[in-house]
Amino acid sequence: MSGKVLEQSQSVYELLAADGACSGQAKEVRTLIDKLQKRDMTVSIIGQFKRGKSSLSNAILGAEILPVGIVPITSAVTRVVYGDKGCEVHFQNGVVTPIEFEELSAFISEQENADNRLGVDSVILRTPSEFLKDGLTFVDTPGVGSFHKNNTETAYHYMKESDAVIFLLSVDSPINQIEIDFLQSTKEFAGKFYFAVNKIDVVGEADLQAYVQYCQKLLCQLMGVDSVAMF
Repeated sequence: MSGKVLEQSQSVYELLAADGACSGQAKEVRTLIDKLQKRDMTVSIIGQFKRGKSSLSNAILGAEILPVGIVPITSAVTRVVYGDKGCEVHFQNGVVTPIEFEELSAFISEQENADNRLGVDSVILRTPSEFLKDGLTFVDTPGVGSFHKNNTETAYHYMKESDAVIFLLSVDSPINQIEIDFLQSTKEFAGKFYFAVNKIDVVGEADLQAYVQYCQKLLCQLMGVDSVAMF
């Protein structure tokens, strides 16, 4: 699949580069080609706190890698890459410290590292996940709209820097104003977004279908598109 996308991207680049009026678009396609050639693509998971981002991330990665809990957990960005199992903390002052997986919550948990008092910039996890082996970097972000404003700003930053975004909704809560505000501010990046609905086991099939249809209609309006991908 990636080879086919690379071939198509190169063809598109040649067409755009030949037209001086399309230099901006050609530059964007060139960036994509470079990423494909380097096998360097980033997928971020974003959503309001307590939508189950870390739980879904663990399911995608195929292992219980990220800590989960009943109260908001993630207070720092966690980047997961392919490799032998390992973990390191990158601090805002430039220091990098290897840690054990069992120590992870002490650095990215809102309970144990409140207000990010430890000055964590991000955590890098390495794991031999099939999902990552072709060069993907998977990013778990702090929850949008939590008590800490910096969490929303961090999510917004990684949304812009990512090649694709999984925006997580939860069937036990309608799309709220916090999510609406975030999506309205990111509509120019609509092509990056894929929407996932979590916790579908807590409702019946009819209620689930009603929720999905409601979300699809609202999300199309918010993002200014004719359709959205929902899973």
